[in-house]
Amino acid sequence: MSITSLQVLFGTYDQDYAPSGLTFDLFQGETPLAHAELPPEAIRNNQFATFVFNQDVPLAAGTYRYVISMTKPDSPGLVSAWTFEAAAGATYQIGPTAFPGIPRIKIIEKTRLPQNFSIAPVEPGISVIENHQVSGSGYYVNGLGGQPEADFGPVHLATYRPDDITVEYSGATHGWVVFPIRTNKYWRATLNGNPVKLDRFLDFFPAVEVNGQGKIRFYYDTGHLLKTLKLCIAGFAVAVILLIMVNGRASRLLTGT
Repeated sequence: MSITSLQVLFGTYDQDYAPSGLTFDLFQGETPLAHAELPPEAIRNNQFATFVFNQDVPLAAGTYRYVISMTKPDSPGLVSAWTFEAAAGATYQIGPTAFPGIPRIKIIEKTRLPQNFSIAPVEPGISVIENHQVSGSGYYVNGLGGQPEADFGPVHLATYRPDDITVEYSGATHGWVVFPIRTNKYWRATLNGNPVKLDRFLDFFPAVEVNGQGKIRFYYDTGHLLKTLKLCIAGFAVAVILLIMVNGRASRLLTGT
């Protein structure tokens, strides 16, 4: 593998951050392979701290060791790495003393994709992997169960807007045209101008059943937004009427007095 960084779970004994900076050195035998440093502010209580290497570190299969050190070992405060029990009697060492277990570490590996693929983050926790060799939009499958092969050939993009997509299916066989996008309950579909049911491929992607050639429109229904707007206008009108009535009553009371 090729690693870019490592994360270690530290404890600072209820302090906001560590009393000292830390260094992380990776070795194979006595040969140094990588070095990274962190300032005290980057080391928080009961949180993973990330040691980022200044270059990718290729690791072949084998045995490695690492050393975590304080940049100010005479600091009065304490910092510890969380550990867990490990199989095969693994140990870690503090000074000359060995203890059973392994510090809790995450290895961040460099993502390797073929040249025709790219990754684009779309929102926190969700990324899209795009295959640039695929020029189509939707695709055809002969079934919604299992892993049917996607056929981009008979599906052609006719018109596109972010909330309104039309594709043409030129095939002659029964199946489904799948749209590889995320949706919610407000998306609708028509086949040759007639409303149709939206099925799900892989329990995620919207799919429209077809029995031959046809034009499929896939769009976002804004009707619920208009309903919400009407309710807001009605509520505002009622509030204005009540305000006028209250002010009129108050005026009559003052006049009578």
